[in-house]
Amino acid sequence: MFVANYCCHPNIGIPHSTTESYNRKGASHTFLFFAFFGLIPLPAYVFGRMLPYLTFDTFSIACVLAATTLFLLGATKARDSGQNWLKSGLETPAVGGVAAHAAFLVGRLLGRFA
Repeated sequence: MFVANYCCHPNIGIPHSTTESYNRKGASHTFLFFAFFGLIPLPAYVFGRMLPYLTFDTFSIACVLAATTLFLLGATKARDSGQNWLKSGLETPAVGGVAAHAAFLVGRLLGRFA
């Protein structure tokens, strides 16, 4: 933020209050979207526990729900970023998948020390 406040804003003529308001709005939208969309894969586990006679792979269903949700989030994000909706929609679950695999590998590595 230091660079934006003291170097960029005076040079390109953007008042500090404009970007601060925009940043707060973007941050609050990001938080709300991820908090809401983060709950979408959970019904697979909830219904798997509540209805034991349903036999399905809850992890696979949760992964499909998460990937679909990330695609929709990425496609929606394209509206604000100016990217192609399909490219943004495919990029978001790809990045999420890489992050999930990295988290799994770190957990597995740290689990050996526990």
